[in-house]
Amino acid sequence: MTQGLLLLNKPKGITSFSAVSRIKRLCGVKRVGHTGTLDPMATGVLPVLVGRATALSSYLLDADKRYLATVKFGIVTDTGDITGNVIDERQVNITEADIDKAIKSFMGEISQVPPMYSAIKKNGVPLYKLAREGKTVEIEPRKVTIYSIEKKSCFKDNTIVLDVHCSKGTYIRSLCQDIGEFLGCGATLSDLCRTATSGFTLSQCVNLDKLNEDNINDYLQPAQKAVEDKRYVGVSEKQAARFLNGGQLALDRIYLKDYFDGELIRVCHKRELLGLGIVDIANNQLAVKCIVAEPQKPKTAVALGTFDGLHIGHKSVLDAAINSGYKPVAVTFDLPPKAYLNSGVRLLIPTEQKTEYLQEMGIKKTVYLDFDKFRSYTPEQFLDYLKNDINCAVISCGFNYRFGKDGAGDIETLKEYCAKNDIKLLVSEPVYKDGEIVSSTFLRGVLGEGKVEEYETLCGRKFSFTASVMHGDARGRTIGFPTINQLYPSSLTPLKFGVYETRVTIDQNTYTGITNIGVRPTFKNDFVSAETYLLDFCGDVYDKQAIIQFVKFIRDEKKFDSVDELIAAIKNDVDKIRKEQ
Repeated sequence: MTQGLLLLNKPKGITSFSAVSRIKRLCGVKRVGHTGTLDPMATGVLPVLVGRATALSSYLLDADKRYLATVKFGIVTDTGDITGNVIDERQVNITEADIDKAIKSFMGEISQVPPMYSAIKKNGVPLYKLAREGKTVEIEPRKVTIYSIEKKSCFKDNTIVLDVHCSKGTYIRSLCQDIGEFLGCGATLSDLCRTATSGFTLSQCVNLDKLNEDNINDYLQPAQKAVEDKRYVGVSEKQAARFLNGGQLALDRIYLKDYFDGELIRVCHKRELLGLGIVDIANNQLAVKCIVAEPQKPKTAVALGTFDGLHIGHKSVLDAAINSGYKPVAVTFDLPPKAYLNSGVRLLIPTEQKTEYLQEMGIKKTVYLDFDKFRSYTPEQFLDYLKNDINCAVISCGFNYRFGKDGAGDIETLKEYCAKNDIKLLVSEPVYKDGEIVSSTFLRGVLGEGKVEEYETLCGRKFSFTASVMHGDARGRTIGFPTINQLYPSSLTPLKFGVYETRVTIDQNTYTGITNIGVRPTFKNDFVSAETYLLDFCGDVYDKQAIIQFVKFIRDEKKFDSVDELIAAIKNDVDKIRKEQ
């Protein structure tokens, strides 16, 4: 991002606002601001802050200033300068000695009344607006300091040039008028050039007409240049991250001596300005005053995988990232990559549940990649994305993880890339069950055999799905076993047809259930449904969401020759479950 300090020699005839607008167009940056307004008739040093450096503007406004002021004696204007209307003309009968005496009387701290044509507000309205309406109001005088006034020319043609060094808030127009009144002949400011402010001088400035889109960045100076008058303290990477996120730094943990309460300190990391801190002795801290640098992205530990099912093999990959000391982030796809290429691939858990489970396991953020976009990435492009966009310091993955176009990247690719880029690589070994590697494919086979208890052991949670309760044909009521009916989600891995003991949650209440998964051959359905009888439940739950969790397989689905046989089978299923409760 373009940011920094531009020292501009403002030309005559335009406002400071107009000069800033020109800089905005040339930089292509919205956040641009000046420090210390110069009137249209004035020229000279106008510090312009660009980008996040604008946060420093108020600290430059406090600086002393220096001007070359041309004073015209014998006339008084309504604005205090030559651009205004002449309201009085007088004879000029003064000498150089008179001017020297007048100058001397205005040295040091003085009380000054700001001009009516100024941006100072009275009851919320700028004075210049009131003046343009012909209104006059009482303006309270202000204390300012004149450090020095030196004559830079001889008194000639009722004109003299003065070099004025003054504090912030000093109006040179008012100073010229006051000198004129002191001498009795009146005076107005006929020309003004600011030669120095905030430690910057006219010789360091660039003319506005010299700037263009191609060279403006050449004139931008580091933001730190704007506050070089403040003391500097260097901080560690962790302290930098804390400061950029608004956290205070303990004074006894930074190398700073002889500080005083309220002192503004430049806070830097590797010589880059982060912002300004303010010393708070009572709380033993360097509090954040303003931030200039971009907030640092936290270093992350990236866990790579499809994570469908979130089985024990996945858990070792995720735990490695979670326990790394960095922010754990899962980078995955909403569907297994094979599912994009083969519509027959089904999920073990829906995407929304996967996000929830990952969070419960300790993953702070889950990033779902756009498969159509990332399928064309080379392995190096994909890893560059993890390094630059995800800011990874650690990569955790399984032993057989592949990535990049056509799966060209493998563990060896990862090892080489991580070694070059100072990224720690953690590779999890395979987990076996009955001599087979536990994988999402393996789990699909487990569910296809109805082994929901084994699924729970391997995944740490019951196989489940959520679907709306729909209206059925009400046959269950006629046989004494009213059921809730749901369509089995077509996106989920097929479960072996049969009868299962289940736990059913509706409206945050959980019930024991007997669920038949299949096509109900006794009644010849042509779609896969879940028909559940809830033990010890009576009520209307149509159109509500029901979560079905599968506890264990009871028996195969079968076609009964009569309704009486079906009733007997259901009674037997209920008795079996009740005995085991």
